[in-house]
Amino acid sequence: MTDPWRWTATRIAEAVRAREVSCREVIESHLARIETTNPSVNAVTRILAGEALAIAESHDRRLAAGERLGPIAGVPITVKENVDLAGSPTTMGVQALAADLPLGDAPHVARLKAAGAIPIARTNLPDYALRWHTENALHGLTRNPWDANLTCGGSSGGDAAAIATGMTPIGLGNDIAGSVRWPSQCCATCALKPTRGRVPRTRMTATPVPRSMASQVFAVHGPMARSVEDLWLAITNMSGYSPHDPGWVPAPLVGPPEQEPIRVALVTDPDGLGIEPAVEAAVRAAGNALTGAGYTVEEVTPPAFERTIELYWQCLGDLTTASNPDYVSDSFARYRDAFAPFYPEVMGSRSPDPWAERLPIATEWSRWMDEYPLILAPVATCSAFPVGYDEDPANALDWLHAIRWIVAVNFLGLPAVALPTGIAGGIPQGVQVISRSFREDLAIRAAKAIEDAVSTFTPIDP
Repeated sequence: MTDPWRWTATRIAEAVRAREVSCREVIESHLARIETTNPSVNAVTRILAGEALAIAESHDRRLAAGERLGPIAGVPITVKENVDLAGSPTTMGVQALAADLPLGDAPHVARLKAAGAIPIARTNLPDYALRWHTENALHGLTRNPWDANLTCGGSSGGDAAAIATGMTPIGLGNDIAGSVRWPSQCCATCALKPTRGRVPRTRMTATPVPRSMASQVFAVHGPMARSVEDLWLAITNMSGYSPHDPGWVPAPLVGPPEQEPIRVALVTDPDGLGIEPAVEAAVRAAGNALTGAGYTVEEVTPPAFERTIELYWQCLGDLTTASNPDYVSDSFARYRDAFAPFYPEVMGSRSPDPWAERLPIATEWSRWMDEYPLILAPVATCSAFPVGYDEDPANALDWLHAIRWIVAVNFLGLPAVALPTGIAGGIPQGVQVISRSFREDLAIRAAKAIEDAVSTFTPIDP
């Protein structure tokens, strides 16, 4: 038997059900992998060994008694430190919140635990989850397991690095501007940014946490994994009703059949701002894979693309000011100061009411996607950047342009699957498959066809 830490979540769940392996053996395997591997990458911030083993032993006793457990019984998960997990502080990556214990589990965490998943560790993030690189004064820098000189991405960089190195098969992150998809591109893992309303989202605190309109509309919780199949396993078990989130939508996980062959819009650089050759090659390779799988892939230009990006930044506002300046790390302060002058430039001509302008833009996209139910695009139009890159003002505008496909997805509220397509010059490359609202199933299906053609690339030793 190979070490369970090498297995996918789907394989673990199947093996536990078949009694090929005990839940305790699965957890012990992953704890051992964390012990030997985490010092090299610093992805895990808090190991939940005692709690995880206790749950595993309870699962094993119930299985021995003939009970039928949930569909992901025994599967370890990691939980980013801005997601509430009972008994563990929601630090947001800042020292001031190092002891901030929630009242209970976030709704989607509770659902996964009820389905049998076992939280095994907490994972790192940048200050307040507001950076595309993972580093903070509380826990330090998370390293990219492919190349320690490159960013592992952010803000869910801890989960991406942990998944890539076999410390967990599933991680729980969130995404307001690429925070599950960009780390997945950097670390050669997979992620699903679902439609807003698919996964309940709230903070389990004594008093409601105020959220900006942009946070309410653009931010979502999403799963991260090493395979597309595991993303589907995770999303089917973390979605569902919660009285804590009035924005949850009871949409079916599988929609009606689409007319075959499904048309895919392949888009790389629609506004001519540039794309790295390796990134473009990754998108075209994925397009070839979809063609081979029976999809109709056409290179087209989406509607009102430039205005979509401008309105996103206008609605979001300046990310670098959305945190308490007294609590942030020195590296975050340098990043904040580097980016602050450039946000007005990417906002374009200011709308008197960008939220009002959002609806006609989204409607135009919706009509276009009636013709092209899927979009194949880059995640970012550049590869993983060197550590320190985002602290230099000379790079700020280039980076904000590079993530235009990331933020378009958030602005429009569309679901997207990020997955790796290969390694170029030692640097992971990947794409995202974007679908219509609440059609995660279409994006998953297409992403699986790409994955079948190109294989998977993790777990790896850092």
